[in-house]
Amino acid sequence: SDKFIEQIKSRFIKDKDLKPFLPQIREMKRQSIDKIAGVVAKAYGVKAEEIMVMRSKHKEARKVLIELSYRFCLFNKSLKELGQEIGGISGSGIVRVHERLKNKMDKDKQLRNKILKLSKIICQ
Repeated sequence: SDKFIEQIKSRFIKDKDLKPFLPQIREMKRQSIDKIAGVVAKAYGVKAEEIMVMRSKHKEARKVLIELSYRFCLFNKSLKELGQEIGGISGSGIVRVHERLKNKMDKDKQLRNKILKLSKIICQ
């Protein structure tokens, strides 16, 4: 539960350097697709509804939404469920976007930093 997560965080990781543990902390936080879409939309200056639809004209924002949803929601939803919530993309489509964006982030430091920044905002 959220209460349990907060108790663990306050007891064991308060005032500590969390960088080595970010992946585990991210998994502890359950996030909704709506929250993730709101954060991404705000960062790209668009409406959340615009990036939640298939064939959005805001391609990078949509890919970032899919990537962050993959990171934060996959542990409690199937790929199929996740895809349905993100405007009808298939599970394999989510994986393809994730892999392509991962490769792009290896080469594009600016994109990598943007996704890291958005991840931190989502975890707050």
